[in-house]
Amino acid sequence: MNKIARSFLAAIGASIIVVCVTLAFSKALEEKGRIHATVVDAITGRQLSHASVQIIETAQHALTNDSGFATINRVTPGTYSVVAKYNGYLHDTIKNVTVLSAKTTEVSFRMSVGTNPI
Repeated sequence: MNKIARSFLAAIGASIIVVCVTLAFSKALEEKGRIHATVVDAITGRQLSHASVQIIETAQHALTNDSGFATINRVTPGTYSVVAKYNGYLHDTIKNVTVLSAKTTEVSFRMSVGTNPI
C-alpha cells in the first residue's frame, strides 16, 4: 500500500474515532431536569419541613425546607416513581413522574398521619 493510501486510511480512522467519542459523550452532556416537590399534611395543609423526597430508581433525594418544598436537581430525563417520607405519616408514592431535559417537574404530596408497615 502506498503512502497516500495509508495517510487516507489513517485520516478516516481518526474521523471514525472522533465521531464515536462524540456520540458516547453526547448522552452524558444531555441537559438534566429537576423535580420540585411540595409536601403538606393532607388534613390541615400544613407544610411538612424536613420530609424526605426520593426518586426510587436513582436514590437521588432532598429534604423539604421550612415551607415544605424540596428540589432534586440534575435528574436524567426519564420517568420515575417519587416517594415522600415523614415521621408519623404514611409514605406517599407518585408513579410515572416524567422529567424532561432542562425542565422542572412539579409534584405535590398530601401526607396522611399513620404508621407504615415494616
